Amino acid sequence: MSDPATRLEQIRAEVQDLHDQISDYIEKMQGSAKAELAEAQVEAEGFVTRMQTVVETRTQEVRAEIDRAKDRMGVAALQAEDKVSEVREGINAAGASLREGAQHAAQATKETISDLRTRAAAAIAPKKEPV
Repeated sequence: MSDPATRLEQIRAEVQDLHDQISDYIEKMQGSAKAELAEAQVEAEGFVTRMQTVVETRTQEVRAEIDRAKDRMGVAALQAEDKVSEVREGINAAGASLREGAQHAAQATKETISDLRTRAAAAIAPKKEPV
């Protein structure tokens, strides 16, 4: 067998080699982990960017829909005002027509009553005898 010092040197060299291999492996793993982390960060940033774009797009769509709804409500309000005005005019016209009809009916009633009074007066008046 070999001398213990040589054997110790050989073991020390093997341990050093194993240590170097482990260190290399750890460095590769750390490098790989850093690369994966960097890749994940890039993906996360891309996701955030896409989500911001989606949110901005949806926000614009919602704002546009709100604006369209406001416009439709404004048009509906104008139409409602027009209808109220038409109804008011119709009610006023109907009231005027009703007043006019009531006035005509009252006048006709007065004339009828006057005519009946005249007839009644003529009927009850003493009759003159022919001379």
